[in-house]
Amino acid sequence: MPDLDGLCDLIIGASDSSARDAFVAQAAKDPESVTLLLEHIRPLLHTEPAKAVRLSEIAADVATIRRDHHDTASALRVSGQALRMLGRHTEALGALNRAAEAALEAGDELLAAQVRKGAVDSLGMLGRTGEAVELAAQLLDVFESHGADDDRAGVLLNLGSIRFRADEYASALDYYEQAYELFIRCDNHLMAAQAQSNCANVLVHLERPEESIDLYSSARERFEALGRMADAAVLDVNVGYLHFVSGRHADALAALTHAQAVFASLNRDLDLARADLDAAMVYRALNLFPEAEICADRAIEVFNRMGVDYDYARTQVVKATVLIASDRLAEAGEALQTACLAFSVQRNRLQLAHSRLALAGLFLAVGRKDDARTEAHRALRTYSRHKLLGWSAEARFLLAGLSLTEGKPGLRRMHNVARVARSCARGSLECRAELALGRACSAAGKNHRAIAHLRRAVDVLEHERTQIAPEHLHSSFLQDKLSVYEDLIVALLSRGKPKDLDEALNCLERSKSRLLLERIQSAALKPDRATDRLHPLSARLAVLRAELCRVYHRLHDTGETEARRLYVDTSRDFGLLAGLETDYRQALNASELAELRATPGPDGFRDPVAATGLSKALMPDETLVEYFCTADRVYAFILGPEGMRAAICLASTHAVQIAASNMRYQLAKSTLGDELGPSFAGRFEADMANSLRKLYDLLLRPIAQYLTPRLVIVPYGPLHGLPFHAFWDGSMYAVDRWEFLYAPSASVWHERVTRASVLRDTPRGVDSTSSGRALLMAVPGPGIEKVASEVELLSRLTLNSSCFIGEHATIAKFREEAGSSRILHLATHALFRQDNPLFSGLRFADGWLLARDLYDLELSCDLATLSACQTGVSYVEPG
Repeated sequence: MPDLDGLCDLIIGASDSSARDAFVAQAAKDPESVTLLLEHIRPLLHTEPAKAVRLSEIAADVATIRRDHHDTASALRVSGQALRMLGRHTEALGALNRAAEAALEAGDELLAAQVRKGAVDSLGMLGRTGEAVELAAQLLDVFESHGADDDRAGVLLNLGSIRFRADEYASALDYYEQAYELFIRCDNHLMAAQAQSNCANVLVHLERPEESIDLYSSARERFEALGRMADAAVLDVNVGYLHFVSGRHADALAALTHAQAVFASLNRDLDLARADLDAAMVYRALNLFPEAEICADRAIEVFNRMGVDYDYARTQVVKATVLIASDRLAEAGEALQTACLAFSVQRNRLQLAHSRLALAGLFLAVGRKDDARTEAHRALRTYSRHKLLGWSAEARFLLAGLSLTEGKPGLRRMHNVARVARSCARGSLECRAELALGRACSAAGKNHRAIAHLRRAVDVLEHERTQIAPEHLHSSFLQDKLSVYEDLIVALLSRGKPKDLDEALNCLERSKSRLLLERIQSAALKPDRATDRLHPLSARLAVLRAELCRVYHRLHDTGETEARRLYVDTSRDFGLLAGLETDYRQALNASELAELRATPGPDGFRDPVAATGLSKALMPDETLVEYFCTADRVYAFILGPEGMRAAICLASTHAVQIAASNMRYQLAKSTLGDELGPSFAGRFEADMANSLRKLYDLLLRPIAQYLTPRLVIVPYGPLHGLPFHAFWDGSMYAVDRWEFLYAPSASVWHERVTRASVLRDTPRGVDSTSSGRALLMAVPGPGIEKVASEVELLSRLTLNSSCFIGEHATIAKFREEAGSSRILHLATHALFRQDNPLFSGLRFADGWLLARDLYDLELSCDLATLSACQTGVSYVEPG
């Protein structure tokens, strides 16, 4: 039977049955035709199950014409397997029962039992548990009488799955372990690996994660040894879920991303959808709502198309939690209604409880507290019945929180939630519970107890965030969690003991710029970037990078005025740019996750520098001022070489924000000076002076008595980007009185000054730029035609300088020269992307150097000047 692929496609695609009938009649003449057909069909079960159904029906027709009952049974068995893959279990039962009848007509009792093994699982999927158990008992007797231990193990495996879906985990584990022992006895390592995987799944639900990991690893080794990469990828999904529930979100995404790539390459749509479902849960936990919704929608489409109701309903619950967090409450209600109905029909009590807990969260979001309490109690009853401590704690947290917000007793219940969360390694829940306890104690005036709870909340959050190294994941994870640090800082400042002030500053440092600090600290290690391992991703990144540069060039060819408006441009090129940036960012993310999977990074951040360490790094005439803002107050920590000088509450946050808005408004008006007429300049100067004086009065005047000639300013939140040096005291600018240095955190500043002294053996305060090499580069363009003259003048003012202008100012030359230069001066077009900060960049003759590219550079300069528009703009993200 030559060219089965083409022939089968022709038959399936025929508009009438003539081609099919002709094929069946011809194939019936060949005694080997059914065997050959089934060999062709079996590989399609996982990749194209719908096609496998149609072809197996043809094989059954051929066998029927030949009156070969054995072949008929084999063909109908494959048809039943394909229908089960599609989730069409009622049809699958029909095919499997007909297969058993054909086997009995052939006089083969063993084959008749073998083809019905799958019927046990399908009956369970249809909620017909009693029939499934009865059939399983019959099959076990037949297989035992024939000594068919391998088949007995298969039935036990299906019984385990029935108990697992019924939330009877201890019973499920017992069946799976029995199946594993029989498969090992039969030397069936493939199915033994599957049984191990199933045992690991149960142990996850029994909250025994370490045992789960060991079993997953053992099963994965078996699958890989057998060349079953898709089965190994299924275990990657399981391991990804386990990492997720253990709070290791980056590891979870690394495992899931790898599995998604394997499934996509093998056209395993159903497995890919299940990986998407788990990825959606992880993205939701990281506050990456668009990514979570994309994964959920992809999974929903596949599950709906294939009729896999159980997973379809589970995904609706996950999507609902994303919609609630995105404040799309009506859509969330519809998704949960769909899920609750499906799980009720399936009689799946556990998944129905998950749906009800999500529904309680929805009711809480819309202010229906009584309904929220009712649904949480219903979920709790199910969790308690099945002894699921972690999930019970989740429901109890919602109920205890309701009591506390209503002024009812709830502290003891919240204490129990924190304790159980700790024992179950549910870090996120423990952090939320300790934060709730801290706030409740603070409101009751029990500051000492509040500080103890808030310290614990910060410690737990620190443990969670240390396991999320990729920057985009880390920032999004912190979006809704910085209040944990802020509450502890406020409580410590309120108590006000000297040690409290030092601890408050340390806590403030723990809340900011930790990833930047970690990158600086690890830069000298020069780790292997796994370029060879990630070659396909590297090649794709290079192609996307080149396309980005071409679009950036086209947009900037329109002139500086248009180029500066790039971030709001709605042209065709900007639409193309947005798509390219999305693809590039996704490729970068995939590269980071793949590298994380191949070479896991160190576990945890270093502790920030303590106040005493910061003080020791200050020069005698130097003061470090670190600001901190709550929703209503602005504070300043003031350190000198002798230690903490003061921690002062300065002003209302609202007043500072108004003054800052006025200043920015004046700056915005300055760009319209020519249009506003000749009298504008005078008014602008007076209005700007008033704004700058107000900022001085709020942020510098109250602490002026503590300040020395040199200041290290560490802003916070809304204070980033304010020109402290330009503040006006009524007679002079601040820069005329003090020398200013800005840093994103005190620890980053400390790392910089101490490392510079060690690497160069140059005492602090000694200018090392005077004898250093200077790299000067200029790229003239519309609106900046004189930058060439700028760098030519600078080249005459600096010793040992290299100057590159126009077409000679390339990225390649910059990368070649920058590492050995103490001074960098880049005069060129720049672009700040508030909508996508890491795509901000500097234009060179041959392309763009993006902010993201800076991570790949090793620089040792003392002074870097970006002489371009938009290089002083900032964007603040959590952490």
